[in-house]
Amino acid sequence: MLDTTVRFGANTVVLADWEYLKWNLKAQLSQALNGVSDKAKEAKEFLVHLKNMVQLIQENGVEVEACLVAQCDALVDALNRQKAKLLTRVTKEREFKLK
Repeated sequence: MLDTTVRFGANTVVLADWEYLKWNLKAQLSQALNGVSDKAKEAKEFLVHLKNMVQLIQENGVEVEACLVAQCDALVDALNRQKAKLLTRVTKEREFKLK
């Protein structure tokens, strides 16, 4: 390498130092870009995970809703059957007493 000096005001820099600085900055930039790329990949994977979770929550929500509707319908049917039995019993009891 050349051992040329360059003056900037009161500072004197040797050309070999400039080459090292360029190499060092390129290495730091490359490392920073790799870090940004890794973070972008992690963020993308996280977004995919979140989208999958949203889909799963929606599917589970529909399933829970259907189950709740079925259980409520079954409960209403059971109450209506019990109501019919009680009404039949009350009617028979009333008819028995009126005889």
